[in-house]
Amino acid sequence: MSIPPSLTHQGDNLVSAITDLPRPIKVDSPSRRPPIQPSSYLGRKRAVVRVLGAIAGALLAPLIVLLVILVRLTSPGPGLYRQCRLGLNGREFTIFKLRSMRNDAEKLSGPVWAKRQDARVTPLGRLLRFTHLDELPQIINVVRGEMDFVGPRPERPEIVADLVGQVPGYEDRLAALPGITGVAQVNLPPDETLDCVRKKVAADRYYIEKASLWLDLRLAAATFLRVLGIRYEKGAWLLGVLITPAQLLEAAEQHDLSCSEINRPHFPNVLRDESLEDTQSFSTCSDTVVEDGLGVPELSAQVAMPRQPR
Repeated sequence: MSIPPSLTHQGDNLVSAITDLPRPIKVDSPSRRPPIQPSSYLGRKRAVVRVLGAIAGALLAPLIVLLVILVRLTSPGPGLYRQCRLGLNGREFTIFKLRSMRNDAEKLSGPVWAKRQDARVTPLGRLLRFTHLDELPQIINVVRGEMDFVGPRPERPEIVADLVGQVPGYEDRLAALPGITGVAQVNLPPDETLDCVRKKVAADRYYIEKASLWLDLRLAAATFLRVLGIRYEKGAWLLGVLITPAQLLEAAEQHDLSCSEINRPHFPNVLRDESLEDTQSFSTCSDTVVEDGLGVPELSAQVAMPRQPR
């Protein structure tokens, strides 16, 4: 059966009309951040890290078991705490920690960031958090290939979804395996404000792009000093893993991290938190972040971020 020439001509006209429709034009936003360029070292070290994780796990197993027993003896509930976190490229995994809060902590308050003198934190948990020993069980995640020794700290999926909308560039942290420690952890306390989060994003992006064996070794040593009770920025300064104000400002402006306000007074070692009623108190967001240099003056005003856990 042949198709009439008139129908064939009409079909050709229809195809021509469709193909001649205007195409959407892709226009890059002038404020678009440059794509993150992870260091090739991050991929090369993965197999070695898992082997080292197995060795470290065997050596630290007695200490972890002892701490689990102490947690159970000092507060009701399990010794280990499990939670869903996002890892490399946004993949979900279960993270392991020593429980440092009451077993019903989030039932009472909901998901909120831990504050200084938080009543939900147990006495032993306060010590574990201060020394970061509560992170030791994450050796399990290292052996499983879900985490690294050094890298950005993993966060809950719902928190990531919230922060991606509030802190430009936050999703860049998913370009590397999360770590037990990192540049941000060596320099800065746990998150309490968006200002702290922005500083950590700048620090994490620096690590992802500049990662090296030498930087990993210095960060591991600085973490050990932190376990011994040395202040965040002191150990980082001793091992040369601070960043200059110019470096942090450049990262903030280049990647739209809203951290360009650096004209406030510089207080050595710590930042005075003007939002606190007690004028003798200090901010929990340190004034230092990555690589060689001194301190970083207080950046943008601290904005309380409710309903966000650590």
